[in-house]
Amino acid sequence: MDWPGTGTLVATCAGGTEGIVRQEIERLGMRVVPDPHSRGPSGAVTFAGTAREMIRANIHLRCAGRVLVPLVDGAVTSYDDLYRLARR
Repeated sequence: MDWPGTGTLVATCAGGTEGIVRQEIERLGMRVVPDPHSRGPSGAVTFAGTAREMIRANIHLRCAGRVLVPLVDGAVTSYDDLYRLARR
């Protein structure tokens, strides 16, 4: 996998379990970063990592559903915003 440096990763989880997932990520030695678009519990925890750390997180996180790599970033407040962001 060709992935230069460290990128942003997102671990999805059930609402209310973000604190547990955050602790699991930190125990793996990864750095949790605040999501600039979050307005509270969102069912996800954002963290920094390399391709190798993404694989480790997918294997070792027990309370997360998936570990995702964001393709675009932006604020979305409506379906039209989401459509425009996806098109970009």
